[in-house]
Amino acid sequence: MIELYALKGNRDNTPALTGNVITQADQGYDMRNQPSVSMQMDGKGARIWEALTGKAFTERGNIAIVLDNIVYSAPGVTTGAISGGRSEITGNFTLNEAIDLANVLRAGKLPAGADIVQSEVVGPSLGTRGYRQRYELIPYSYYLYLRLDGVLLRSCGYLC
Repeated sequence: MIELYALKGNRDNTPALTGNVITQADQGYDMRNQPSVSMQMDGKGARIWEALTGKAFTERGNIAIVLDNIVYSAPGVTTGAISGGRSEITGNFTLNEAIDLANVLRAGKLPAGADIVQSEVVGPSLGTRGYRQRYELIPYSYYLYLRLDGVLLRSCGYLC
């Protein structure tokens, strides 16, 4: 089954809350021993989260958790505005889905990075050595080229 979400955005199409306010996200289990995800936010995130969850509760809406334009979850708010910045997301998750959601929440707070696969330092002597080798080969290649032309010209003189 494919779930389709219509997301309501603001004028700038930026999220009201970004992952950089999440200080912790872990997979756990709810009171019914079902997989869940708990998360903790910093002070700034907690204030915004309280306003968002209060609005979602009042309007009977959902809050989408989006990473790279993919909606990973869209939980509803069942208990009113959530203050303090600590929340638990429950639902019909499998264990792997709860682990993935916790990873998505943690990944949202990380800046995109790059890994250095290989690094080399080239000193000035290597550049000079390469320069000399390249230009020492040029006279030899011209010599061979001219010798080959002479052989071809002589051959043509005999055959023509």
